[in-house]
Amino acid sequence: LQTMVIFPVGVNHLLGYKHLDNEVFIMKFKYLYPECNNAILITTDMCNLSCKYCFESNKSNNIMTPDTALGIIKKIYRDTGDPEYPFKVSFFGGEPLIGWEAMKTIYDYLNENNLPYKTGATSNLTLLTDEIVDYWKNADTFITASIDGNKITHDRNRSNSFDKVADALDKLNANNIPFEARMTISFDDMSNLFENVKFIHQRFNAKRIIPQLDTNILHILKYLDLEAQWYKIADYYLENLNTDTEFNFGGVLSRFLDLDLTKHDECTKCCYFGSNTSVVINWNGDVVSCPDSYFTETYWDMNYGNILEDNLNPEPKYECIKYQLEAKYAKKCNFCRCKGNICNGECYLHMIADERTEFGQKNAFCQMNEIYYDVVKYIQNALK
Repeated sequence: LQTMVIFPVGVNHLLGYKHLDNEVFIMKFKYLYPECNNAILITTDMCNLSCKYCFESNKSNNIMTPDTALGIIKKIYRDTGDPEYPFKVSFFGGEPLIGWEAMKTIYDYLNENNLPYKTGATSNLTLLTDEIVDYWKNADTFITASIDGNKITHDRNRSNSFDKVADALDKLNANNIPFEARMTISFDDMSNLFENVKFIHQRFNAKRIIPQLDTNILHILKYLDLEAQWYKIADYYLENLNTDTEFNFGGVLSRFLDLDLTKHDECTKCCYFGSNTSVVINWNGDVVSCPDSYFTETYWDMNYGNILEDNLNPEPKYECIKYQLEAKYAKKCNFCRCKGNICNGECYLHMIADERTEFGQKNAFCQMNEIYYDVVKYIQNALK
């Protein structure tokens, strides 16, 4: 009872951790993540490709070991008690499949103990094997696959890997493993965006496509070209709405369609950064703010401690929440039509990674939000 006072966590939240013996650790973890239902595990910061726009700045030879993976999942798994929304474990990198042995260890532990879960991975899929497919098809799985478009576009950007990725996506489809296509829009690809979206939808029957701007682009010089591409995508989306109701553009467009663009609410935060529900754990057991925290390790310590050493510290989490709440908009945002609807504000990590001293997204991302605003309004009007 005294511990419950120190760590204000409800009894119902602790019941999901009844498989653990370390009550003190449970309380520490639950103090940081009182409603944890989602774990993102970074199995490695290695990658087998050399994509021309890669944002990973701290590549190394580090890989999560099976013993580390087992220790982590034993610590963090929680039975949510909701069969529709069980605990989710997702894998990230680098290329997470390089750490397949660690992933396999976690799957085996969950399966052997009959623990309900969902799983996912953000992967280039070039290392996909039949064994991995067997695990994924027998679980509630959703994959984010990196593919930039047709063979010419993809091979130019992603180390001539199109053929392997195409084979892998065909395997996912053949085994009914759902996926989304995560595209990176490079400067050279802006004028072909629509054709690449259409290709991915038709060639791979991709139901969810997420085109995102290359983070290295500071200013969209081809703004009108890119805007025209998005209007073509909007028309294509509307044309397919009746025949392919599952087709959507996820977080970059579809999530805005229900917004009232006349309102400018003050959003509390730009992402799950500092969330009570999602934990991000590095290959060695370090608890970090999010996968992007790699970029900022020389600027700001975003390590909450190591989950295997029971030394979790809430202070960095509170620090990042404070920045989100107090300083995520710049002066230039005051009269922006995207503020509080399309745009949820600046990510503090991105600001310090770019060595900027003022909040307010890079010009390119502001321009992208302006395009989203116009295209969303166009689709909303068409659906009235």
